[in-house]
Amino acid sequence: MGVLREVWNNVYFNPRTKATLREQPVFKTPSQSQMIVRDFDAPVDVADYYAQRLTSYLQVNVRFTIKTC
Repeated sequence: MGVLREVWNNVYFNPRTKATLREQPVFKTPSQSQMIVRDFDAPVDVADYYAQRLTSYLQVNVRFTIKTC
């Protein structure tokens, strides 16, 4: 279990032409690097012009009891 970290290199973000990084076409291509991190503590400032995405799922145990009168 963990968080999937995907990394794309050579991503140039210009906020004047794109509102968010999500609009970058690079995210429609496979990432150049993937790794599983144990928590949401991903490395920062590891390179110039890169983007990373963290993906995880939360599974909640829901227990409830229906009482009948």
